[in-house]
Amino acid sequence: MPAEPSTAEMARPPVARPPLARPLVARLAVLAVAFGLLLAVQALLLLRTLLVGGLVEPAALPPRLLPAIALARELQWLAVLLASLAFLLWFARAYANLAPLGAAPRWRLGQAVACWFIPGLNCTRALAVLDEVRLPADDPRRGRLALRLWSGCWLLLNTVLPVILLAVLLFLDPTAPRAEIERAFLRSPPLLAYALACQLAALLLCACTLRYAAEVGRAQRARAYLRPTTIE
Repeated sequence: MPAEPSTAEMARPPVARPPLARPLVARLAVLAVAFGLLLAVQALLLLRTLLVGGLVEPAALPPRLLPAIALARELQWLAVLLASLAFLLWFARAYANLAPLGAAPRWRLGQAVACWFIPGLNCTRALAVLDEVRLPADDPRRGRLALRLWSGCWLLLNTVLPVILLAVLLFLDPTAPRAEIERAFLRSPPLLAYALACQLAALLLCACTLRYAAEVGRAQRARAYLRPTTIE
């Protein structure tokens, strides 16, 4: 018969198991769907800007595309909300995996997520935490180009876009009909250039986010293979 555990063994606290790295596949799939929708909406909004700005004639586009372009403006905020939520869920899982995978995160998970909502930090610390998530110690080049493009587009949208909104408040009548404000806004060459720059940056930001997330997934999976005790 097996020997009964001694009193000292029974009083010994259980050994804490190391935290486990959790797979990113499901959240990466959700991220791809959400940002794919946002990419489609942003492409339609870019066409709308070209139409309203007078750079493209309606006759030059397929007639079936015009209702979709008109609907894109109404779907924009929903697409942005879904993409933002999907990104934060993916980012939280990816950042939480750093410690189990042997990395040393500089901030707690709550701090890393909260910085996205704090003005100023969302342009400085946000880039730092994204750089951590890509596990640069394994391969310094992995995901670096996508992250640099992402950071440039992110900074552009957080600096130029407020300038555009300020221009609307200062130079246009906010009580005028929405279509009239948009037409007057986009008929000004400098403001049209600002709007096009922001929309192109938004398209590139979506593409870079998906590329970057895929690179992070591969880096974390490779690190997990080197640490088999942390795989679920």
